[in-house]
Amino acid sequence: MSRAKPDSLLTLTQSFFFGYLQSTRGVSSHTLRAYRDALKLFFLFLAGQKRKQIAELDLDDIQAEAVLAFLDYIESKRSNSAVTRNCRLAAIRSFVQHLLRCDVTRAGQYGRILAIQTKRAIHRAVAYLEPEEARAVIAAVDTGSQRGRRDHALLLLLYNTGARI
Repeated sequence: MSRAKPDSLLTLTQSFFFGYLQSTRGVSSHTLRAYRDALKLFFLFLAGQKRKQIAELDLDDIQAEAVLAFLDYIESKRSNSAVTRNCRLAAIRSFVQHLLRCDVTRAGQYGRILAIQTKRAIHRAVAYLEPEEARAVIAAVDTGSQRGRRDHALLLLLYNTGARI
């Protein structure tokens, strides 16, 4: 069994998660999980494109063209939104910045990845009821039945606590 080279992709991936993200940046467990999922998807995609096992991938395989192909893949084949695409790109950029800190000899290669732009996402307007509309909905409930009293109580609870549904 051979050991990973000190500057191998696997070693740098491990140092990114355990050294940089956890120790240096102190990111939340949710961020760690999101970055892990993004890089796992990227590495699986890259391994399929290069016809290699994930353990056989190396730093030369991480190119801007591969990242762009991955982003296109998650949008077209996995039906991810532009927001999800941008989150995956943010994780890859953070990883590539870590790679750049560890290996400046590949600055051109990594710089092309860092130059990839995010995609404009369509932000939908938040739908909500005006206070008068909410009161009208609550008043429309028939409180003469047991279900009506239940519905009335639930609507009052949601309204008075400012719950988002």
